[in-house]
Amino acid sequence: MLPIPPDLEQRIVHHVGAYEDLKSCALVSSRFCHWAQSSLFRDIIVEYDSESGHAEGCPRRLWIDRVRRLAAVVAHSPHLALYVRRLEVQQCSADVLAVLAALPFYDLHTVELKKIPHNGHLEVLDSFRKLAIRSPLRAIQLSFYLYPGDSEYLWDFAALCPPTLTSFDVRFCRPTRHEEPAPTPVCPPWRPRSKRPPKIRELRIEDSPDAVTFFNDPACPFDLNDVKQLQVDYNTLGTGLDSLLRRLGRTVESLKVYTDPFQVREPFDLSNFLALTHLDCCRLSEEVIVNVLERLPLSNRISHLRVQTSHSKWLIDLRGVTCKLGAKFEAAALRKLPHLQEVEMEILPLGVRDIPARDRTKVVSAVRLSMPRVASQGMLSISFVHGKADFATRRYGCSGIPKTSEKNMSPQRLGDKDSILNRKYWSQPDQKDFCTYWNHSA
Repeated sequence: MLPIPPDLEQRIVHHVGAYEDLKSCALVSSRFCHWAQSSLFRDIIVEYDSESGHAEGCPRRLWIDRVRRLAAVVAHSPHLALYVRRLEVQQCSADVLAVLAALPFYDLHTVELKKIPHNGHLEVLDSFRKLAIRSPLRAIQLSFYLYPGDSEYLWDFAALCPPTLTSFDVRFCRPTRHEEPAPTPVCPPWRPRSKRPPKIRELRIEDSPDAVTFFNDPACPFDLNDVKQLQVDYNTLGTGLDSLLRRLGRTVESLKVYTDPFQVREPFDLSNFLALTHLDCCRLSEEVIVNVLERLPLSNRISHLRVQTSHSKWLIDLRGVTCKLGAKFEAAALRKLPHLQEVEMEILPLGVRDIPARDRTKVVSAVRLSMPRVASQGMLSISFVHGKADFATRRYGCSGIPKTSEKNMSPQRLGDKDSILNRKYWSQPDQKDFCTYWNHSA
């Protein structure tokens, strides 16, 4: 094989991420073989196409076959399993998880299980137990299948979590409605209790009232005394969230609040968040100003504030509504945040995949005019997200994860992500999909 200059080698290693390019690098130079294989197998995503016809609760036969082919590849080359750091299953089922749990994933850091079904629950738990025992898991995401009465299942999963866990993400764990019978809880015979409970540093609760009840329970198997990063949404208010916030607030340094612009919600109680330095309000709205910013005590230590909005609101602002909203946001931020150092405005596309350059210039000008004081003080940072899903179709405006093509099981290189909530105080999209257009240093 041909020798490659060191500077070119470093450039390839740091900038190449496409699937076909990684395969080519593995063929060009033997020195790239280990790096290319570790990049290709770092993240494994088992996708699921809900539009292709399937039996309810079972993934397509195509994806089951692909998981088995992956198992065959790992059986032929066992060293590939050592490269896997993140496993995401978008449609959980007992048969798919059974195949994955049998693979020798000894250094798996993150497991994301989505649409967890009620049927075959014991088998799903058994597969999760095998993954948790074999690997030093640091981050776990559990997303239930929109069925009520998932709290018992949450207890089962939590009891199986290893003591190495530091990041926990639970979604759509809702209580049973009165007109719907609660499912029969299944308590596995091997439901253990760890001698050393997982010490959670990063916690996310989305649309999960039952999860709030779980975390408030004195018998909760997690240690929540040192939570540093917290993400919550408005759909969990009124379900004991206030007491949980009072309990966690004294240690939280980064808070992300998901807001729903179509419903008026009651305010958050943020009086106990004395260590908070980073606040992400997600959507720019009147509710955020009234229910979040205005609720902060003047003794807060917040230095970084982040908010999201769509580009069309600034381009088509005939009555100046968005501009006035920006001015109110600036006034509230300067009045309530005495230690403020940076305001980051993240602009997302609406109706288009990428925002044209001329529109970016107009948006930057409009945002700066609506927030003249933070702009003149060098605190305003404006960022544009492109190459993502439309703003209107993204729940809570969260960044998506690039998906794999149908030709392979693993996605493009996403970089080292040891937790579902990034090690940074708030998640940043991949550099190839994220563009900083203007900031205070410009």
